[in-house]
Amino acid sequence: MSNVRDIPPVAITNIPYVDAAQFESYISKMGPLYEQLQRLKGTEDGRRRARSNPESSFECFETSNQTVKLSYPARDGRISSIPLATALSDDGLPNRQVRGIDSSRDGHYSAAALSIIPSGYFHQQFHLENPRIFDVVSEKSEVVPSNSTAESAGDGHAPAPGTALATNAILQEKLSWYMDTVEAHLVNSLAMASSTLFSALGSMTELHSEAGKLVEKVAALRQDLTPLDKDVVAKGLELTRKRQESHNVQQIHDAVLQLKRIVDGVVCYESLVNKGRIEKALAEMNVIESVMAGKRSDNLEDESLTYIQLRDLRGATALQGVASDLTILRYRIGKLFESKVHNHLIGDLRRHVQSVSAEEVILRWGA
Repeated sequence: MSNVRDIPPVAITNIPYVDAAQFESYISKMGPLYEQLQRLKGTEDGRRRARSNPESSFECFETSNQTVKLSYPARDGRISSIPLATALSDDGLPNRQVRGIDSSRDGHYSAAALSIIPSGYFHQQFHLENPRIFDVVSEKSEVVPSNSTAESAGDGHAPAPGTALATNAILQEKLSWYMDTVEAHLVNSLAMASSTLFSALGSMTELHSEAGKLVEKVAALRQDLTPLDKDVVAKGLELTRKRQESHNVQQIHDAVLQLKRIVDGVVCYESLVNKGRIEKALAEMNVIESVMAGKRSDNLEDESLTYIQLRDLRGATALQGVASDLTILRYRIGKLFESKVHNHLIGDLRRHVQSVSAEEVILRWGA
């Protein structure tokens, strides 16, 4: 368990004497901020009291003809008051320099200066009601003289009350020095980060404006492309439909030419059969059957079928009668062949009878 001895002692530094005139630039710049803060607080408090009690008057401090004073502990323990001047900018905003710290002192308030501040001040749970924190802040000094101290002081066994006042003044000066050090460090850090921040904000603003312009251009392009897309899509669909129609018409045209060739072939085939030109009729029949099956025959001499796509039309309803006609014509060709063979045999028999005598025939039969 930690005790008071575990708390590191605070390093007491020699505080140099500072003339009050050195704070005039700081006061001249911080005065307007302080006055503006007091005016805002007074106005806000007055509004709150007016809402709670309309008959009550504003009991705020006056800021129009009154000088606000900043109390600062002097080295001799007395509290000195320094008037604050007005130093607002033309637009009513405070100047960019919040603290009246000269640029020559920036190096004095560097990050290394934070090492003189005890670590207890940087604790995340900094509460003065914590005894350890209070001992670190007060440096275990008698901030308020106790009764026992006062009685012993009356007996002459303890130092006079002036010692406590001097100790309190030293503590106040230390606290003020710590506050100035931290504030200067924050100002320097903010000044270093502000340039990068503002440049980044400027870049983001430019990017935002450029993005807005690009969005507007994209929206305009979309509006322009919407009717164009509709027109292109409509024309594309119309073109596709026309191409399909053209393809279908071409297929019908090819089928009609193929059907015409079959019908013409059947008529020619029938005429050849009627004329008795059986061999040529058989060749024409082979061509017709090939065309009906969608095949190109070597005997096909019709040039109209050279550049078209032939299809199998044997299952077409329009060619059912053609198939029956071909069957009949094929039967007729068979009969013609039968008659021709019969005639050849009879003719051969007659030539044999005429060339050979009856006696020779009888002798051959008798032998």
